[in-house]
Amino acid sequence: MVHGEWDHPIKRNVLHYQITHLGAELFVQEQQKTIEKLRDISSVMKALNHLFKQEENQLLERSEQ
Repeated sequence: MVHGEWDHPIKRNVLHYQITHLGAELFVQEQQKTIEKLRDISSVMKALNHLFKQEENQLLERSEQ
């Protein structure tokens, strides 16, 4: 049997809640970091797409001349 705070049912429930809540907070923080990374990647992809379109337009203009 576990001794200390885990012996008392109410304390055990409070500790279980605190652990669960902390786990949820950590999960949310990791999700937020992932979302920020995806936004950064999305910004880079948009910039690259813009550059490719510019290059494509320049190549089309050159081929028409």
